[in-house]
Amino acid sequence: NRCFKVGIAFILSSFPLYFWYRMLDLKYPTTLSNNLPIGTALRRVLPKVAANQFIAAPINNSFIYMYVTTWDHFLNPQSFTNPNKPLWDKMKDKWLKEMPTTTKYSMTIWGPLHVCNFIFLPTQTRILFNSVGSTCWIAYLSFRAHDKG
Repeated sequence: NRCFKVGIAFILSSFPLYFWYRMLDLKYPTTLSNNLPIGTALRRVLPKVAANQFIAAPINNSFIYMYVTTWDHFLNPQSFTNPNKPLWDKMKDKWLKEMPTTTKYSMTIWGPLHVCNFIFLPTQTRILFNSVGSTCWIAYLSFRAHDKG
């Protein structure tokens, strides 16, 4: 059940991220495989990673938390300490409790990964790289979402 729930979240979040990464690649070309000088790639990669971490990451992580909370609210209400609490209050509680830590870990994990991704991997391989990384990241978010502590 949990894998199914998280798998759907992954599929739903992959499509917008695909277009986001394409837009970033057009605005900040950084791939060395396109014969871009390393100095130019390094200068371009920092705003590209910053845009990704400060815009897309919080939106995507919020979506995952809201999705998981909504799923559990309707299909697994006993997972909450107060199952009768309104959905919006459950979402707000989860977001306020977990987003600061999630954002911190997202920046420390995904920031360096995206520097390597955006500089060394050709554009056509980014989705595969991000899919593998996202599987691990969504597993982390799922564990956080189901953490009773």
